[in-house]
Amino acid sequence: MSSPKSHALTLIAQTQIPTSGRNLTDLQAATLKQLDLIKKLEGEAAFRAILTGIGLHQIKASLSHGKFGPWLEQNASSGRAQCGFYMKLALTFLEETKATKPEMLLLSAGKFELSTDDVNGRRFVKRISDFVGDLSLNELLIKHDIKGVGMKSSLASSSQGDGSDGQTTFNFAVECMYNFRTQFLKAEAVMQTDPKHLRQILEEHDAQNATLHKLCDAALGKKKA
Repeated sequence: MSSPKSHALTLIAQTQIPTSGRNLTDLQAATLKQLDLIKKLEGEAAFRAILTGIGLHQIKASLSHGKFGPWLEQNASSGRAQCGFYMKLALTFLEETKATKPEMLLLSAGKFELSTDDVNGRRFVKRISDFVGDLSLNELLIKHDIKGVGMKSSLASSSQGDGSDGQTTFNFAVECMYNFRTQFLKAEAVMQTDPKHLRQILEEHDAQNATLHKLCDAALGKKKA
């Protein structure tokens, strides 16, 4: 029985286009366009996360004590932990950029589509753009020790090492570990999982953990040498 990976590679090989000609040129252009779009969307996600975090803080301040948590549980599709990240990011943004009261009043009116026709709107948009820079939302959360606490120095060193590929790999690993820890390493999540699937998860985890140790030992040994 073929693995999902071998099936995927076979499928790609069977559907590949000629290595020359107009079709290849079109595919290259379309693929590069998608990469640019992904980068734009990642920046947009960071921008929206800050606005959302501010909005959540304003809602919390407007509700009676003890009401915000239940409201969040009942209404927020992203989950309480993710909303907490956005709220922490919003506070960090406001502290570092020294946003002003007139700018904040635009958001208090429930207007997240900030108009650049207004001087305060332009100023606030620029503050967010400068704060986000070229970072994705995940990178921004790591940079400010909101997510993957303790990983910031490693993220910085990886970006100075083998280039963007090393940083991308590191970010992916951090994201995977975070998702596993927050979504599965909970008593209720484990209890709801079929015993057969639990055994499969344990076997796969042990196998991958052994492989990871072997690869890391080899890589660290090379670096020491």
